[in-house]
Amino acid sequence: MKTMRAQMKVAVIVTPGILGFCIIAIISAFVFHDHHRRMVFVGSVGLLASVTIEIRGGGRLRLLVVGVKEYILPNWDDECVDRIKIEERVAVTVWDCDTESKHQLVFNKETGTNATYGFIGQWTEEFVSRRGLKKNDEIGLYWDRINLRFCFSILNRASSD
Repeated sequence: MKTMRAQMKVAVIVTPGILGFCIIAIISAFVFHDHHRRMVFVGSVGLLASVTIEIRGGGRLRLLVVGVKEYILPNWDDECVDRIKIEERVAVTVWDCDTESKHQLVFNKETGTNATYGFIGQWTEEFVSRRGLKKNDEIGLYWDRINLRFCFSILNRASSD
């Protein structure tokens, strides 16, 4: 008799938690198609950067090594990580969360005294020009583990002083 009560007690405690998790997952997957609402409801995992961009020649966006090593490389398959480590380029998809558009860029590792990772290729055309990015605009960027792509969003526009 005591075991039956203990089992019922566990079921009463655990069931609402499992049900709550399932409800959140369903709502997130099917209702929140808008990136910003999904971020507010669920939050983001694997935030890579919130960077203030500097518009320079060369058409690339540079990312800090620490952020890449902490948030991106652990989520990539071994083949991509090995290619980046030996300084090869990896083709990646970047999802623009604000315009809901997909873009193909090249992710690479630059060597030298200030070794960095970054995007090259069509970065200037696909993001700087198309989105009208200016010096000191703040962007957010993270690796989406489910869709295996970067997610990009403009967080704050620089003041036009």
